[in-house]
Amino acid sequence: KIVLIEEAGEILESHMPACLPPSTQQVIFIGDHMQLRPQVASYHLSRLEKHDISLFERLIVANGIPYSHLNTQHRMIPEIANLIEPLYPGLQNHVSVTRRAKIPCLEKPLFFLSHSFAETSSQGGSKLNREEGELCKHIAHYLIANGIKPSQITIL
Repeated sequence: KIVLIEEAGEILESHMPACLPPSTQQVIFIGDHMQLRPQVASYHLSRLEKHDISLFERLIVANGIPYSHLNTQHRMIPEIANLIEPLYPGLQNHVSVTRRAKIPCLEKPLFFLSHSFAETSSQGGSKLNREEGELCKHIAHYLIANGIKPSQITIL
């Protein structure tokens, strides 16, 4: 009777009817309509025909369907949360993210590093940047040399 759809903002609208059994009486969408959109392989369908907009986003943005959202975030350090504040006005930081220990070998908990290393394309079309990978490796070695455990380092 009730269908719960997680990450609803990433699901193509055309997939929705196939997901809903005839017994459906209520649909609950969970996700963020302002983040990742559905992936469409065709530029024409994606941009020109607007197939990259989920039903979730279309209901909220185009049709004004009321929605509720979280006001307090529990994951990001405040410096990262401040970057998305224009998208989420009034977003509050839970006290747990303000009490995280400082990284002893870094002056700031967040920084951007600009470089001029060129990307290459692999056979499958993915992008590759070996120099950037090497730079990340050197930063990880610096952190480890300054007492950070490898299990505490994540490179995305």
